[in-house]
Amino acid sequence: MVVEETPLISHVMNRSPLHRTLWFIVVATLAASSGCFKEHTSQLLSNKTPKTFFWLYADTSVATGVSRQQLRWWGEDPDGYVIGYLISIAPDLTALPNPDTLTYKFVTTTDSVIAFPLRQAQQSFLVSLRAIDNTFKWALPSGAAIKVSPPFPYWDKNKNGQFDDGTDVKLDGLMSAMDPDG
Repeated sequence: MVVEETPLISHVMNRSPLHRTLWFIVVATLAASSGCFKEHTSQLLSNKTPKTFFWLYADTSVATGVSRQQLRWWGEDPDGYVIGYLISIAPDLTALPNPDTLTYKFVTTTDSVIAFPLRQAQQSFLVSLRAIDNTFKWALPSGAAIKVSPPFPYWDKNKNGQFDDGTDVKLDGLMSAMDPDG
């Protein structure tokens, strides 16, 4: 097979090695930039809520009285990072109430020794943990009492279980920043 030499190729090949290298770079850049491309929209993606995980190594010698258990938890956020957690422990519940009327404590730690007061040898406790991601812009102190509903999430500063205008703080953005399932 014989390749015909065109005037352009002949012109380039008769130049210095520097000119040939520059010509090759220009041609390669044009070839690479003329390939496929993906058009990106200018719309912002909506926040993805974090996921919460926890681990409890149950003591096998549980009896009536106070049972101290080590609980560890963590959260993963696919589009950001976790800034804290809401934790609530409720005796004699096996499912989250609907609407969620539990009082949570805000924490930034990822483990705790929790005392479960057992009134009988077999008793149930609901442990609800919810990771909160970095889209939540409030700086809550550790131990803040938080209600997530109804009628809206708020910091129950006086810890009476009811929203009091002027005392308690409505927490805008909490629902979209926390793990909805716990």
